[in-house]
Amino acid sequence: MRRHPAALLVLGAMTALATAGACSPSTGAGPRASAPFLATPVADLAVRLPSVGEGHRAGPRENGRAVMGADPLAPRLASGPDTDRDAVARLEGDPRPAPARTAGARLSLDDRMVLTAARGVYHETLLHHPGARAYLAARGIPEQVVRRCRLGYADGAALRPSLERHRLGVRRATELGLLWPRGGETLAGRIVVPELRGGQCVWMLGRALDEGQEPKYVGLSLPKPILGHDRVQGRRWVMVVEGAFDYLTGVGWGLPVCALLGTHVRAERLAVLERAERVALVFDQDAPGQQAAAALAARLGPRATSVSLPDGVKDLSELGVRPAGRAWLTARLGALGFAVDDADDRRLAWSSSPSPNT
Repeated sequence: MRRHPAALLVLGAMTALATAGACSPSTGAGPRASAPFLATPVADLAVRLPSVGEGHRAGPRENGRAVMGADPLAPRLASGPDTDRDAVARLEGDPRPAPARTAGARLSLDDRMVLTAARGVYHETLLHHPGARAYLAARGIPEQVVRRCRLGYADGAALRPSLERHRLGVRRATELGLLWPRGGETLAGRIVVPELRGGQCVWMLGRALDEGQEPKYVGLSLPKPILGHDRVQGRRWVMVVEGAFDYLTGVGWGLPVCALLGTHVRAERLAVLERAERVALVFDQDAPGQQAAAALAARLGPRATSVSLPDGVKDLSELGVRPAGRAWLTARLGALGFAVDDADDRRLAWSSSPSPNT
């Protein structure tokens, strides 16, 4: 008796399932480990955690591993295909890490574990590095901000041994931009400012401790996020600044602040400002900064207000080291109608103590 082709397909699929009962349902290949956390390296686990409001629907996968679902804590990071220039550079022996690829524009669980582990190593190193701590104090960054923002210092030697000791992916750390392919740490000799989402690290920026070191700032091989996303999400008013140290100054003063980490920003990165009724733009006072502030104000409409700093002050970070800097900004924002008294609440302000610079 001749069977319909569709029936043959169904029969073949049922036979395959019956003979592959030992395969993992999350990977579709390989035996399912009975106790994976006892013997399997973390980087090899095929684990997917359902996100808030997602239920149990299947999610995107990367290299056979599930990636984090679309939840309020997941970073909206996108990595496009390599350019011809990137490909040629690697063929010619360019030591820079290749741009990280994240399926579905999301970080995988492994990525988050690697980044958060690196954040811990750098933070612990900073707490025992007098030179790095003295630099931050000179920039007006108080101890509360150092600890709450989990600032770190990369000494160039501690990260790789720590990753290997905890059986985390050294190869993936290289792809993310933490390590050079030929050895060494990409952020070595730099103050490290992490971006935290729900307590997990999703990106890092390194600032050279030595003023003669170039480039002054180095980020990971991932698109830049908004620094301070969780701090401003859902706030009635938000202060937007340019740089990482401008952001840290605002955090020290208990303000709902975030940083663009530059003067150009894509529209999707501004989604965090959608619910803000008012936005204060405190950009650098040079020509590029003021042009960027004007362009962003035009995009945000009447709810945006550009805030000029005192003569001779380049940016908020520079204002932060002046004795009356905080009092000046508080008065200026208040005069523009921003409810500064309501900004320093216990829900978002990590340091309720006055800054040493006031």
